[in-house]
Formats: sequence, C-alpha cells, structure tokens
Amino acid sequence: MTRTPCKKIYYRVELLLESPLTIGSGRDIATDQDIIKNRNGEPYIPATALTGIYRTLFEERKAKQYFGYVKIEGESQEEEKDLQKETETVFQKDGNEFTRKCKNSEIIVYDGSLLGEFYLSQRDGVALDGWKTAKKGSKFNFEILETNARFITFLEITEKVPEGEENGKSELKTAVERILRFLRSGTIHLGARTTRGYGKVKAEHIWKAEFDFSETEEVMKRWLDFNLYANTSEWNEITEKITNFSQKSFLRISLELKQKSGIFIRKYATDKKMEVPEEQKMEKSNLSKEIQVGSEQLTLHDANRSPVIPGSSWAGAFRHHLKRLMEEGDIYESQLIEQWFGIVNKKKKISKKSLIVFHETVLRGTKEKTITRNAIDRFSGAVVDGALFKEKFCIDGHGNLEILIRKEKESILKEKENIFFQLLSATIMDLHNGILAIGGVTASGRGLFEVESITIGKAEAFMIEGDSSYQKVYQILQEEWKKILVDSEG
Repeated sequence: MTRTPCKKIYYRVELLLESPLTIGSGRDIATDQDIIKNRNGEPYIPATALTGIYRTLFEERKAKQYFGYVKIEGESQEEEKDLQKETETVFQKDGNEFTRKCKNSEIIVYDGSLLGEFYLSQRDGVALDGWKTAKKGSKFNFEILETNARFITFLEITEKVPEGEENGKSELKTAVERILRFLRSGTIHLGARTTRGYGKVKAEHIWKAEFDFSETEEVMKRWLDFNLYANTSEWNEITEKITNFSQKSFLRISLELKQKSGIFIRKYATDKKMEVPEEQKMEKSNLSKEIQVGSEQLTLHDANRSPVIPGSSWAGAFRHHLKRLMEEGDIYESQLIEQWFGIVNKKKKISKKSLIVFHETVLRGTKEKTITRNAIDRFSGAVVDGALFKEKFCIDGHGNLEILIRKEKESILKEKENIFFQLLSATIMDLHNGILAIGGVTASGRGLFEVESITIGKAEAFMIEGDSSYQKVYQILQEEWKKILVDSEG
C-alpha cells in the first residue's frame, strides 16, 4: 500500500500567559538566571520546550512516532523496527564504531513568538529554616516574564492518507487535535518552577489553514504563495470547535481567601515596559494595555500593580507547617515531606519533582498602608542610629489559592495518603484559624487569612464553620482522590 502526500495543514495558536514565566537561557548577566531571549532581546518559548510538553500526552511509542527519536545501537533501548522513515548513520567514538538510528518528527513545532507588549521583572528566591531565617548561601534571583503576555506558535503536519481511505481522518490529525485540546484546557505549564505556579499558559485562539493537493493545481499555487506569519484569508478560526482536554491526573483544591491582617512579601524592582518593535509584530493584540510600573514598593506586585503571593511562598509555608504537625504528632518520617514537596540534593545527586503544585495568588481590592518603623536597642531602650525605615503593605484584599495534587504511577500517596490528607486538612484549618501565617513580619500579626469557601475536585464549594469542618475537608479530599485514581486507571 503506497502513501502519497495529500495535504499540508497548519495550525496557528495564540497563547495567553496566565502566570509569570521563567525559561533559563544559561546566562547570568542581569540575574542569576536570565530568561531566554532572541537576538532582538525579546523573550520567546523554544519549540523544544513546547515539544517536550506535547510528548507527555502520548505513550512512549506514539511519542517517538509523532516527534521522532535518536537511538544509538548497542545501548539498552527497545527496537522500533516497524517505525517508518528510520535512517542510519555510522560514526566513530573512542576508537569504536557505532550506528545511530533516527526518525524525523511528523509534527513540526515552531517557537512561541511574543505578540505585543511585555514586561520583565526580577524575583528573589531564598531557602528559609523553620524560624523563617535565610539559610547561608541560599539567596538567588531570577528573571521572569510577567503575566498577560501573548505568544504565537504554529504546528505543521503533512497528512498522508493510504489509497482508498481519502475520506477518513488520519491518525496524525487526531494527535494534533489532542494537543490543541490540551492547550485549550489551561493546565499546561512551561519553563522552570512549574510546581510553584510559574509558566501557566492557555490557548485563547486557534486558526487552521489546509491545502489539499488532490483537488486542483490552483491549490499548489495558493500553498506556494502562503505566508505562515501573515494574516491572510487562508486562516480559518476553529477555536470553538476545540473541546477542552479532560485532565484526570490532578486533584484540584481551590481556596477563596480573605485577608484578616496586612500582608508583607518583599517587592522586587520591575523593569520599564518593553514592547516588540512594530516590524516584528505578526498581529496587534486587542488586549494590550498601558500599565503603570516603577514606583518603589515594599510589597510584591505583578505588572498590573496587584499584590501577589508567589507559589513558592505558599509551598514553603505549607511544607514547614506540615513538617511541624508531623513532629507534634510523633510522625518521624522525614522522607514523606521530600516525597510530597520535592527535593534536590546535589551532593547525593537526588532529585524528585513535587507532587503538589501551588499557583500564585493575586490579591484583589486591596488598600495600601505605609508605616514608619525603627529599631530599639534592647539594653538602653534608645533608637538605634540609622535604623529608621518605612514599609508599605496591603490590607483588606481577597484572592484565590489553587492547589493541584499530582498523581503518579509510583506515588508514595498510595501507602501514606491517609497521613497526607489528614495533615493537609489540618493545615487548611490552621490557615483559616490564623495559626498559619504567610509572608514576613508574621510575629507582628501580618499574613493572616480566613478561608471564605473551599472547592475540592468536582464536589460543591462549602464554607468552613468551626473546627468540625476538619472532618468534612478530610472526607471530601479522600473521596475526590479515589475518583482521580479510578478515572486515571480507566
């Protein structure tokens, strides 16, 4: 059975960045970890980063078929004898001869290029001990692209249909539609620190251009004249036809929060507004807007001037609180914390990704207050020379904390899920009751929240009413987690 090229199909996808993005470039000029940029100094999403995410949607064999692979003969890898278009090359290494087998990608993925204006910021990271004191040598900073940036990326396939099956949908086209549904779902995270809420993107608009060479010779001329990067009549929007991807590997917990006291998380200087040169723009985004930035604040804000609580702050607070609860409950299994929240040990060469994802919280409706403080000498009671300073913090805000618990095939939650959900339920209750505080200056009453409502999985939202709600939170967590396990196995 012969296979001949029948169609060229292009997909144009507009991505909206819903949380800050950091993709390291390997350089440390502006920060310890600069974001990757093109030659014009504009951040972009490498096609390799997108391809890596797309591959995770398919089992290993299909991923190799759609996105290609490289295999060295003699290494412990499975044979893929029936994969088509495999090529071989012979090369020398250390005096030995090896054969390299490889297969080109059937789905061509393009870089994500910026669309419209963008904002760069710097954020600091630091490891804290149980008393919120910085560990020695653990301070670093990194560059981020702020929320609401827009990207354009493309997918390209050559659809090849066996003779006699021209009216059927090809397997390759079905695979691309699966990728598009995934992008529409808003559950994709790109770059680094994804378990701390960074790099969340969602496909806002999707267009398709299709050229069927079996129709007329005019189609070939249209294809040769087609400009992938231009707004032409060949593009047809198909956004509404792409249904959302059903994500069955996460348990979602959503907490609606209300501030009970001021929040103080140090602010990092935001650079001036950056904009893509007019000649580099492929399309002017209608959602671009002027944003005032630059005034010195002491509370962390995003580019829209809204106070934010980074996912790393939530993760650190929850991690230390769960550890303290374990110690108070005589649960001496420190490896559980490492399994749940992840670990990187360079000396032992151990690393594990966190099972828990904390998204960034944007506070709405806040008011800012400025206070003047000074340091007092504990012996004389006098003001310390040069210790007068001002700080600005936010009060009366509302926000949402979204937590995702990731399911793994070999997850430690299978054996210890009762302990985990008991501790997580207690931590949520302690957050509501003011025992768990977020940010700095918590000894002075800052960083307190109450949980106005909580939604777990597909269960209905409910309010926390007294300590009796602990059992309800714990019960629903277990029930919804079991549903995740059943759905993913099915």
